[in-house]
Amino acid sequence: MDNLSNTPRQSNTACSRCASQQCVRFGSNRGGTQRYICKDCGRTFTPDPARRGISQERAEQIKTLIAGGHPITKVTRLLKVSPKTVYKVIRATEKPKVPEQLED
Repeated sequence: MDNLSNTPRQSNTACSRCASQQCVRFGSNRGGTQRYICKDCGRTFTPDPARRGISQERAEQIKTLIAGGHPITKVTRLLKVSPKTVYKVIRATEKPKVPEQLED
């Protein structure tokens, strides 16, 4: 029981603000990724945050189904994504409209 102590273990993770090595574990974020806190400057951070959102493969599946004429509600049920996600993919694939030049 001598191995256990009340002092937190130091990590080999450097602070993203001050580059200090005096960082200790500080819980986890919603994705389950380990969070750290710097004992020197107090900043909390995640060294390698998990990417949120859908994969490129899933976005291609959405585009294919929409281009095939499937309604958005069917796409959401088939791929188990929210309608908001489908609308974001559709908006991202639309080409921005360029205003026509006015002739003087």
